[in-house]
Amino acid sequence: MRKFRPAIIASALLLAGCSALTSPFAQPQKPPPAYVVFFPGHSTMLSANAKHIIADVATAETQNSNSLIEVSGPSTKLAPGYDPRYAQPRINAVIDELLADGVPQNHIAESSSLSSALEADVTGDQRVVLHLVRASR
Repeated sequence: MRKFRPAIIASALLLAGCSALTSPFAQPQKPPPAYVVFFPGHSTMLSANAKHIIADVATAETQNSNSLIEVSGPSTKLAPGYDPRYAQPRINAVIDELLADGVPQNHIAESSSLSSALEADVTGDQRVVLHLVRASR
């Protein structure tokens, strides 16, 4: 039995180390919450509600130094009822407000993750979406 003791201990240590690895069957991570800012019609101006939402995101970011705000804007592709010329000015308005609320430039990332298969909202409103994500710095 003494001859097997080192092998048993080594096996136990090896198995303990494996338990720290992520299982391929582990639950997927939840996506970060989405904060949505709407722009009515052909507007590129932020509403009071939009400024409030952006301020909430800025506050959450400043409370977590290991975070990044991902800003995803409307498509730059033409779609029925939508003019893509407003996409970048809307994204810029959101980013400018984040900066005014104290978010450092290097904590803001612009993304084009919104669908390019854009359909106009029945109200004519378009959106810019903000995600507070964990930064990999």
